[in-house]
Amino acid sequence: MKQSLGKIFISQQKYVIDLLKKFNMSECKLVISPMIANKKLQQNDGAAKINSKHFKSFVGSLIYLTNSRLDILFSVSIISIFIENPNKLDFAAIKRILRYL
Repeated sequence: MKQSLGKIFISQQKYVIDLLKKFNMSECKLVISPMIANKKLQQNDGAAKINSKHFKSFVGSLIYLTNSRLDILFSVSIISIFIENPNKLDFAAIKRILRYL
């Protein structure tokens, strides 16, 4: 956090770097947007299910990050809909958000 006369700048750059390391994505390829345009995620799309505990950890970390990164707020809110019954496609969407960061 940087503070000057009438201004406060909050950065979570270290948090993002630590988050990428935590989920083994520090060397991932970058993307220019947090979601693919016109791609719809669905509850029952037939994709293989994944561990919801791991998925919840990802989503919780991203929700915390939305305090300073409003550019991912919409994407994270869409992903959080699938928190109870996630599948591989939902997980891929989370990984895309991390690649965007």
